[in-house]
Amino acid sequence: GIDAAGLGFTSFCGYGPGSHDSSWWAGGGAHGGKGGKGAQGGAGSTAGGNPYDYTNAPIHPGSGGTFAGGGLIRVEAQGEVIANGVIRANGLGVNGNGAGGGGGIYIMCSRFSGDTSGILETKGGTGSATLGGGGGGGRIAVWYGIHPSRWSRIRNGTDPRVLITNSCPLYSGSISVTNGTGYINGPPDGAEPGSFVFIKDMPHAMVLFLR
Repeated sequence: GIDAAGLGFTSFCGYGPGSHDSSWWAGGGAHGGKGGKGAQGGAGSTAGGNPYDYTNAPIHPGSGGTFAGGGLIRVEAQGEVIANGVIRANGLGVNGNGAGGGGGIYIMCSRFSGDTSGILETKGGTGSATLGGGGGGGRIAVWYGIHPSRWSRIRNGTDPRVLITNSCPLYSGSISVTNGTGYINGPPDGAEPGSFVFIKDMPHAMVLFLR
């Protein structure tokens, strides 16, 4: 498998880091979902980080709370990707202070498949129930059945002929972009889950003119 847990932005770094007060009680890092708020032990904010990055093409790792966020796993394959195993980029934080945000998984291939042993994960880390915020969930995007010559045009918006779905017919494994738990859970100040999408080529239509 591939495991990039904790290989993202380090403590309080990134595009959506958690904040800490003078006692170093802290909120969770963000990515696809926001980080959770931490407890208040001194002067300053303990807010969780704010979401960032592209839903359809994640290019950044998870941000840090007290603990590091998940890394970014990017795969570009002109052939098939068979995900019969673990591909993981979770944020860190086990009953610690502010947890790290989930990382990113971005796969581009001609064909994507996987059996029930497949696991795609960019989960936010677990914060402290008494001190720190949970990490926000990460982002996952899998492109398949799209010719590599079109990848850059799709990313820059000049080729919109794709379908965005939440499943892939040949992949029967699990997918998780869940947020971590922490000092506060649920809206409005708890950590939030991230995002996942499958993107495939749009079928070409045929038009017949009959006389």
